Formats: sequence, structure tokens, C-alpha cells
Amino acid sequence: MSGLLRCLAVFVLFLSLGLTAPSHAEMLVIESNVQEYPAGTHLPDDAEKWLKLGANCFIRVLILPSNATRIFEGPKSQRPKGGTRGMSRAEC
Repeated sequence: MSGLLRCLAVFVLFLSLGLTAPSHAEMLVIESNVQEYPAGTHLPDDAEKWLKLGANCFIRVLILPSNATRIFEGPKSQRPKGGTRGMSRAEC
């Protein structure tokens, strides 16, 4: 019984110290053609819910602490027929 109480006490101590896994992630903008969100901007993890992007807009983010990347894109506008060689990324 003493061992069980000791384990429970250690568990409560870890919870009180905040040594649990992080509850949310943070996103860092690493590339963007949206003026409101330049590279270096920090976004909260719920940005996907409220982020609205216009046509040809994109934001590439680094998701911390996992270091995964993700791209948020607005709707695509009609591309010209034929080649697109030499065309730069459209500004938003």
C-alpha cells in the first residue's frame, strides 16, 4: 500500500509542476505572400479555424515543437493556358 501512495504522490507532484506534455502547438510563418502574415510571425495553433486567405494566397508555417511544416492556401485563380515558365508566385 505504501508503494501505491508513493506513486500517487509522485504523479500529483508532476501534475502540479506542469511536467505533462504541452497542450498546444505554436506555428511560425516561414514563407508567405500575405502582407498581414510576413515571415517570422507567430500564429496560435487554432489559426486554421479562423485564417481566411484570398485567391493565390499562401502561408507556409513551421509547427513547433514537432518541426513539421504545413502550407495554408487560398483558392486558386485560373492559370493561363500553356506554360508558366518564368512566372513568379502571384502576390496576394
